[in-house]
Amino acid sequence: MSSSKTLDAIKGLPQGEAERRLASAIEFLLPKPGEEVTTDETTSELLTQVRQRIHRGRKDVRVESNKVFEFLFNELKDVVIDDESRVRARLGQRGELPLYLYRAQFQPSFRDAQKLGIRRAHVEAALARPDAVQHVKPPLKDPRNFPSISLYAKYQNGNRFNAHALIVETERRGDTQLVETAWRVYPSEVDVSKAESPLDVLHAFIDTYGLEFRVGDGEKTKWVYYQTFTLPPGQEKTQVLKFENPGLVSHTGHAIVSIDKTSRLVEVALAYVVNLSKYSVDLKKHGVTVEL
Repeated sequence: MSSSKTLDAIKGLPQGEAERRLASAIEFLLPKPGEEVTTDETTSELLTQVRQRIHRGRKDVRVESNKVFEFLFNELKDVVIDDESRVRARLGQRGELPLYLYRAQFQPSFRDAQKLGIRRAHVEAALARPDAVQHVKPPLKDPRNFPSISLYAKYQNGNRFNAHALIVETERRGDTQLVETAWRVYPSEVDVSKAESPLDVLHAFIDTYGLEFRVGDGEKTKWVYYQTFTLPPGQEKTQVLKFENPGLVSHTGHAIVSIDKTSRLVEVALAYVVNLSKYSVDLKKHGVTVEL
């Protein structure tokens, strides 16, 4: 930490503290929809020095976020005695990696979204240039090993009737975003007037199109968010979501979960069931081709 190239804000600090400050600056730059963005004095000083270094000492200049991200990330690699892949994975898992450094991996569940008129190119554009992104983390009061979720929002402004938000749901594993599914959310069909984040938009979508289900022996619900359940004896992972469908409604269930095989504890990060019969009718009203 004694190199002349090292930023003054972290020069001479122990490795752990330097890493903490750099990670804090990276996290501050991430968009946080619905949250008040504040920073402490040390993080502000570090960001100021980064911007000045990028512009060779000039003060009071605006710098693109990607350039600041890249500078901080490279500085962090110099500080951490580790290989780059591990640094990327650690920051990615915490939701502190610049968006353009995440890799996308489409899951088999994304085929359902394709049948609803959403192409991979739509999702790739949302991941690369989102209007809002939310790296969701488990509540601090319950530090279990829940899966990590990211939600991306891309707004499409056509005419008033066809304007909508594309919400992309992923599971974050290291520096990889596992693309689970995506939904078109039309304000003309879904009340998003109180939504302040991508998670709020998805929740409003489920309020409109969700169907009741159970997790294990839990109560009926339309929405499960960071909760734990215990699987009854004999029940397998494929039976985590229990849905009764006497009306034979076309539907699809999505659950991001982890299961402890020994204790049979199910840690559910997010789960819901969508009424595709109802949703597809509304999509067709907006000119979307649906293949069900």
